[in-house]
Amino acid sequence: MAIITHLSPAWVCIGVIVVNHKPLFGKSLYGNFYNYCPSMRLENDTLHVWYCTNKDSGNITDYIGYRTGHFVDGFWRFSNEKIVLGPTKGTWDARHTCDPSVIKGAFQFNGEEYHYLMVYLGCITDDCKDNETGIAFSNNIAGPWIKLPNNPLIPFINSKDFKGPHIHWGYGQPSVVSVDKAGQCIIFYNVGIEETFTRAEHWDLSNLNHPVKIQEVRIIDDGYINIEGKPDVIGNADFAFDPITHCFYAVGDMRVRGNDEPTYISNALPVLMTNLCEDEKHPMESLFTEQYKWKKLEVIDEHVSSFAKNHNPGIMTDIYGWVYHPSLLLVGYTRSDLNKAHPKRVGIWPSLHTYRIYGHEVKLD
Repeated sequence: MAIITHLSPAWVCIGVIVVNHKPLFGKSLYGNFYNYCPSMRLENDTLHVWYCTNKDSGNITDYIGYRTGHFVDGFWRFSNEKIVLGPTKGTWDARHTCDPSVIKGAFQFNGEEYHYLMVYLGCITDDCKDNETGIAFSNNIAGPWIKLPNNPLIPFINSKDFKGPHIHWGYGQPSVVSVDKAGQCIIFYNVGIEETFTRAEHWDLSNLNHPVKIQEVRIIDDGYINIEGKPDVIGNADFAFDPITHCFYAVGDMRVRGNDEPTYISNALPVLMTNLCEDEKHPMESLFTEQYKWKKLEVIDEHVSSFAKNHNPGIMTDIYGWVYHPSLLLVGYTRSDLNKAHPKRVGIWPSLHTYRIYGHEVKLD
């Protein structure tokens, strides 16, 4: 079991704890394993974490790992890793299955009701192209998970943005937030085509035999200025909604990558907030109907984490993707070393084998 060894008093009082400079969990760095892109949900006294990982050392095949954390004798103790979803041969996600996001709700399929929904990225390519977004569902938060037979729910291939095979990154890195704690949700996903941005889609998934997309919109980037003083684009992001304050939060990869390899992942993560309208017909309706502007609360960079590379984040929320504490926000993020720190590793592994999930507390006004 992985153990967090220090306490933060602010989090102890609400039963949550995470510490900078120490990973939440993970295998030894002696092997070639990776953990990244967490979905962190607190339900009752249990912290549930899903994330992207590989199953065998040195084999770059993405699976979805799962661990639970419990607060015992002054420490959070995490369970051993359980692989809960993986590629399915001969299907749309035959190569990689990763980047999960989970909520609770009410979702019927073939006349049976399921309580949990997972949104995730899948693909059939080796070169990070043609990614698509699908869903799985379960009656148990720990699984087993059933993949929707008509996946991908949000297909990139043959979509309006598809210009041909192996040209663009596609649709992925999804984040899901419940609208009504039942069957309606908003799925956010990264769009990688000629440009990169985040799209939001409002879905009614109460009947998974007949999913209904209600509307879609491009997430506005207004007000988001990166650490180089340049306008940036929200991407590879996770989102959370506060139903009491009507604040909406985002954290995603900043397009600041430095000159040291690897230059394909970000150096910093902004923690952003915007105020949504208080008279919405349903939570987060303003994302589709109003103009809004982001405020930068904090940046997780090397000064905060002590690591050069900070990327693929997730916001810790309740089981519906809603903020559970009005004055504290916990961000789980992926750290990694520069290639030059591990000159004896070959290929992509100098950095990739150091991908581990850490945490950072953001105090809210």
